[in-house]
Amino acid sequence: METAVTPATGPAELREALVTRLIDSGHLRTPKAIAAFRNTERHLFLPGVDLQTAYVDDAVPIKHDETGEMISCISAP
Repeated sequence: METAVTPATGPAELREALVTRLIDSGHLRTPKAIAAFRNTERHLFLPGVDLQTAYVDDAVPIKHDETGEMISCISAP
């Protein structure tokens, strides 16, 4: 079951929700990997991107060409 991200949640809560989703899905398994995700503030790598988007379990577009086509993204966690 996927953990929902609720509105008006701070970065620490969003980060913990992401870690929970990744553990539950089997993507995070080791204590060191879990700790790394708990301690990495993903939103700091995405200036100008809202917090909710920074902590989705998906790639986040960070650069678009003149037509609006995505040309760069930060990888999914």
